[in-house]
Formats: sequence, C-alpha cells, structure tokens
Amino acid sequence: MMNTSQKLIALLSGAALLSVSSLAAQTATTGPVGYVTAEIPAHAGGSSTLTLVNLSLLPTSDFVGSVATISGTQLNLESALLAAGQFDVTDANGLPMYHVEFTSGVDSEGLTVGIASNATDSITLSEDVSSILTAGVTIIVRKFSTLADVFGADNSTYSLGSAGNANDADVVYLEDNSGSIARYYYQVAPPFAGGSGWRIAGDTGTDQSNARINWNAILISRNGSLARSAIDVVNSGTVKLGKGVSTISTGLNLVGYQFPVDSTLNTLGFDTSDLQTGSSANDSDVVYVLNAGVLTRYYYQTAPPFAGGTGWRVAGDTGTDQSGAPVAPNAAVMVLRRGANSIYMSSAQPF
Repeated sequence: MMNTSQKLIALLSGAALLSVSSLAAQTATTGPVGYVTAEIPAHAGGSSTLTLVNLSLLPTSDFVGSVATISGTQLNLESALLAAGQFDVTDANGLPMYHVEFTSGVDSEGLTVGIASNATDSITLSEDVSSILTAGVTIIVRKFSTLADVFGADNSTYSLGSAGNANDADVVYLEDNSGSIARYYYQVAPPFAGGSGWRIAGDTGTDQSNARINWNAILISRNGSLARSAIDVVNSGTVKLGKGVSTISTGLNLVGYQFPVDSTLNTLGFDTSDLQTGSSANDSDVVYVLNAGVLTRYYYQTAPPFAGGTGWRVAGDTGTDQSGAPVAPNAAVMVLRRGANSIYMSSAQPF
C-alpha cells in the first residue's frame, strides 16, 4: 500500500508550500521545494508484490529562458546562453537525458520534449512540435531522473532485492515513451557472468544505471522466495507549477499525476473524447490503478442506459460510476492505450 501521509497543500502568498509530516519545504527563487515519501511494500516471498510510484517533485532546472524564433526542431534563443553540447547526452538506451518543458503558449504549455543537441544559442529537439509553438514561448530545461538518481548507482540508497537474474530480484519497470515497458534490476554476478550493476532483462553486461525515468513513474515488482522489508522511497525536488502534460503512446505507459496532491480518474487529465471507448475494458483504453496490491482496470464506457450508460467504469461492473476513484499523490498509474495515435494527459495546476 502507498504511504499517503503527505496530502496537505498550503498556499502561501500565491505559491504552493507543501506542509505535512513527511514533507519538508523551503522557499527558493526556483519555486517551492521539498520532499515526499512513497512506500514500497514488504515482500513475504512467493507471489510478486507490486507498487506504482509517482515521483512528482522535479529535479533542479538547468536552464530557464525564452525562444526567439523556431525553425522545425530548432529553438533559437535570444543570444549565446548555453555551452555547446551541454545537453547532448543520452542514456544507456540512446534516449535523450535532457528535456524542454514549454511553460507558455495556448497549445504548448506543459508539453515536454527531449533534447537531441544544442549549440550556444539554440536547442534542437528530438521531435518537431513547431506547429504549436510561437516566438517568445518560455521554456525550462531539466534532466530526466535515472535509476542511479533514485536508487543509487550501486543500489545502496534503499538496497532493493538483487540477484543474478530478473526473476529473483526486485524489478523496476520503466517505459520508453513509445508504448513499451522494460524490466530493470540490480544484478549481482561475477565478472564473467556480466558483473554487478543495474541491468535490463536480457542483457547481463550493459550498465543501465543512467536509464531515464519517463513521466516520473515507476512500477516495482518484488519477486523471489526471500522476504524483504518495506522501503520508504524519498522524492525530493521542486513542485511543478503551471499546466502539466504527459504523452500517452499506443501500447503500455507508466505515468504520474504531475502535482503532489490527491487526484481521481476524473481529474488525472484525460480528455475522454480522445480515449478509445467501448462497452467493456476489453475494447477500450484501460487505466490501471493499484488498490491494495492489486492492479484494478478502469475504462471509459460508452453504452446506452440499459447497458450501463456512459462514464468511467471498473472492469466487471458496467453500471457504477467510477469517476471519483482515488489516485494517491505518490501513486503512478499504468495506461494501456489501444487507440492508433498518441494522446495527452493534460491537467491544470490544482492549487
């Protein structure tokens, strides 16, 4: 079960200052900062123990500014404000390690796009979103969090269960923003068997400690016969302000509500007109929420009144409105997108 003690949001002088027993905060020029905790439940051995973790607090920004002009994937700055190649970094899987968040614009606010490269006076994005951008749009550049950032490069921060293979270890599932989810684990093995370190299932030799975490969301499965104690994961950083937008690709997605407050299916930010809907969870987009260690399937149903009507439903119950089904502030969700195109989970700042 998730630790949900950090639920109080205090608004002081127009800025959010988190104030709860498990969260310490201080004022800063970059905005309110602090920490929240999420519990990884104890594992008794035997069947897997699951938890979905939302790391809603953000890393420190690496650049804040505005865009003078846009040309395809290139954002041209007002002047030479960067070091050439400053953001030309990829993780072990070749994914950009830095991203731009647009903080203004009717269509662009909240959108996050990876950085392919940069010059002293420009940033080149990993995809072309120029059609929704306007000159003068403001941006923040941040680094993606990684396995090493959260758990330690040597797994020393929380000492997740390690093993010689993924089947006996605590597995960290991460998504790659293209509808796929991969299994990572901390391997303990002699050098001839791949050595010790973070690995992706199927590759015992490549260091994955810098594998990036998309949308601040992690699925953890505690496996194997050995019992393990509960762990409190601490997420420290900056509170997101302004609109939050997350991309939902065709396939499986791990995504967290971008604000450290309670939400519901109705307030997560799905435009139900974008969802693939149907008469059951089997032909609709599905939002998985972890309830008491069990993944519960929710979907948006479209049906005539005699068949249960239209609205959020839980698999197996076509008639009960589930729009208020709760999602804890430190709990991510998993989304199975059956539709052919990507959609967005978009939500306004709730405080």
